[in-house]
Amino acid sequence: MFLLGLLGFVSCTTEDGNGGNGEEYGTPTIGYKILGKVLDSESNPIDSVKVRYFSNAGSNIANDSLFTNREGIFSFSDENINSSNSKFVFEKEGYEKDSISVHYSSEDIKGGDGHWNLGTATKGIVVKLKKDENKDTNK
Repeated sequence: MFLLGLLGFVSCTTEDGNGGNGEEYGTPTIGYKILGKVLDSESNPIDSVKVRYFSNAGSNIANDSLFTNREGIFSFSDENINSSNSKFVFEKEGYEKDSISVHYSSEDIKGGDGHWNLGTATKGIVVKLKKDENKDTNK
């Protein structure tokens, strides 16, 4: 057992023939970032809009949520954002609830070291919420 353990450690630390260390363990990552702005129908920013992020568009469980600032701006940054199936839901009393799906392509990924850090993919989105005519917004 000792000999097998020693062989395992040696195989993890030998050079790979290119001057580097042997293979690393882990998963290459991409940093995903969403920069967004929420506006009303007259293009005025809406503050305090609840923005919920779902990594699986079919899920009922949000991964994270936050609120827009005074300028209607929000930002999510996460290595776990699903590149093909993420959804963002926007809610504020007095406005109709809305959602948007965000998709990335390989052209969206910039930077990276070509090995474990594959780079960062950033998307900008603008969402316009409609006033809910069925609710009194002057409460």
